[in-house]
Order: sequence, then structure tokens, then C-alpha cells
Amino acid sequence: MAGDDKARFLRDAEKLVTHGKIPQAINEYLKILKADPNDVLTLNTVGDLYLRLGKVPEATKYFSQVADTYTRNNFLLKAIAVYKKILRADAGNLPINQTLAELLARQGLHVDARNQYLRLAEVYSNEGKKRESVQAYEKAAELDPANSDVQLKLAQIYLSEGNKERARSFFTGAARAQAKAGKHKDAVSSYQQAMQLDPLDAAALKGFLDASDRLGDVTPVLEQLKKSLKIAPDNVALLELLAQAYIASGDLEGALKAFQTVVSQDESRFPLIFTVSSAYVAAGDYDRACLCLDSLVQRSPQGQSGPSARTDQAGRDLLGHERSASTPWNPGETGRCVPEVEQARRGAREGRGHAAIEPRKRKVFETARAGFH
Repeated sequence: MAGDDKARFLRDAEKLVTHGKIPQAINEYLKILKADPNDVLTLNTVGDLYLRLGKVPEATKYFSQVADTYTRNNFLLKAIAVYKKILRADAGNLPINQTLAELLARQGLHVDARNQYLRLAEVYSNEGKKRESVQAYEKAAELDPANSDVQLKLAQIYLSEGNKERARSFFTGAARAQAKAGKHKDAVSSYQQAMQLDPLDAAALKGFLDASDRLGDVTPVLEQLKKSLKIAPDNVALLELLAQAYIASGDLEGALKAFQTVVSQDESRFPLIFTVSSAYVAAGDYDRACLCLDSLVQRSPQGQSGPSARTDQAGRDLLGHERSASTPWNPGETGRCVPEVEQARRGAREGRGHAAIEPRKRKVFETARAGFH
């Protein structure tokens, strides 16, 4: 089309618009588009004129062409603006809602994309398209894992469908999000729902324990761990969590018994005794802490090629004599440490308490503990 012809069509169309003759003006603009179908300014103008006539489907057709052109040329923000314009006139348009959500995510506008996917989920739901609605909710959850409400909604949807594995996954995801937000009471509730679906999920039980501990009441998780262990009494991961729950509740004897059960099944885990001995030290019960230390020096790490350098140094310190750093600590000599442990134990019983293992014993204790980790 010659430049003069386009200018004439534009003048005629604008004059017709001024006089309120919208259909005739559209016909003039269409003459321009016939020669140049990708003229985004004219496409947008035609869309606006159709909106003035109340012809939303026709307007959507031309606006979509504008947005498609912008998208092809990677002008994503302009395309997003046009799609939002369409939805202001046609909020329930499923293809446009879907495309807008995808573009927002592609542009990295995660908050807007999440909100758009949530709107899309509602639109699909209103249309009776349940599967598509769930997929939109999942995209929203993927974009914003901290949104526990979306995770809980998905958990309930999957639970109603009988998909326990997916429901458990989203209950756990909601609990993690709630715990991270400081909503520990809500997190405990979500973890409890997850436990009903899979009582042997050690990762979820650990989160359950952490949230309960922050609330200051580990009774619910202790009860759950006991139920879970009835199903799998030899589950070492659950036994460790039980011991940690006992420590959090102040039942150090229960913790020690649980850890001893773990060690009886897997001797390589005996450094876990440090956890209990540390708790005894924190509680001021140095006699029991020394008994734990006694069990330490009578063992060597199992399932390892040898003690670490820090553990080796602890052994030399406990033995009370110098040896070359290149000379390995012979675990068979650790019996010579027992008198020192006994001395510390006697000191605790006699009321010298902390002083009995400070400064040297406590330092050795912490050094040895570090060496086993």
C-alpha cells in the first residue's frame, strides 16, 4: 500500500470516529490491515473500536493478534499489558488466562504469575474442568512454595481423590511453609495430617519434631513416634528421632535407652551417645554425663577406617601423655582413661559439678565429640 493511500484511510477513519460512525471507521482501518496485517497500532485501534460497540469476541481477536506479535518479537511486557486489557473485558476467557499466566512466569514475575494461576484455577473450576484446575494450583504452588494455603488446598483435593501419596506430599509441603513462617501450631496440625497418610515418613517426622519443639510441647510427636515404631520397631531413623524427642521433653533416660537401641543395631552410630551426654552436661548432671563419656572411651568408632585427627587428639589428651601426631590412637589403650573418667564422676558426686570436668575435661569432651562428626 502506498503511503498516501494509508494516510488517506487513516484520515477518513479518524473523521468517522469523530462523528460516532464506528462501524464505518472500522471498515477504513480494515483496508489498512488488508495491506499490512501486522500493523499493531491499527490492530489495537480496531480492537478498541469493537470494545466501544460491545463486541468483545471481535475485540479479543484483534487484541490477540497484537499480543501475539509482541510475543514473537520478545516484547513480553507489552504482550502482558494487552492480555490484561482483554481480560478486563472478558475475565473468563480460558485461553487468554492461561497464556497470561505462562507469560508472567516466563518474564520472571512470580508473584503476578502465582496470582494469575490461582485465578486460572478458579476459572477452570467454574467451567467444571477439575484436572486443569488442579494443574493450575500446582503451578501456583511451584511458583510460591511458601504459600501454605495453596499446598493445603491441593492436599485436600488429592485426599478427596484417594491419592494419598500426593496428599501427603502437599500436607508436608504446607507444614514446611508454615514452620518457616513461624506458624508452628499450624505446622504441627499439617504434619499430623501427613502422618495419618504415611506414619513412617522420617523426613516429615523430623519436621514434626522441630515444630513441636518450638511450640514447647513434644507430646504429640512422641505419641506419633511410638505409634510409628509399633509398625516398624527396628527403624533406626525413627528410633533416633524418638531419642531426640525424649531429649526435648527432658526425659534423658528415655533418650539414652533409645540411642542404645540404635547402637545395638548399628554400632557405627555410637557417637550419638554424645547427644545425650551433652544434654546431661547442659542439665548439670555431670555424673550421668561422665557415665556416657565412660562408654565413649571404652569404644572405638566402628565402620570407619580410623578416628579423625580431632578424635585422635582427644584420645591423646585423655591418655594424659604426648604422642606423635603421626602415631595413631590405639583404641585398645582407652582403658587407661577410665581412672580419669572415674575421678570426674566422683567429683560430680561430691558436688564439685562442673568444675570436675572444667577446664580440661570439658574441652576434651567437646574435641572428642567434634571428631566423631
